[in-house]
Amino acid sequence: MDKNNNGTISVDALVHLVMTMSDILTENDYRKFKKFVDPESRNIIPLHVFVEKILS
Repeated sequence: MDKNNNGTISVDALVHLVMTMSDILTENDYRKFKKFVDPESRNIIPLHVFVEKILS
């Protein structure tokens, strides 16, 4: 998922991964998750920031 090996991850790839692993979440849940992970719509997030958000 970190193809450039620079410590970042594509938010769209992350959302796609979550979507493929869950069959109970709605489209609205995915939008909320994406907004939570990437509030500034940069579409890329450092891995350490993602981990901090998920574990918070």
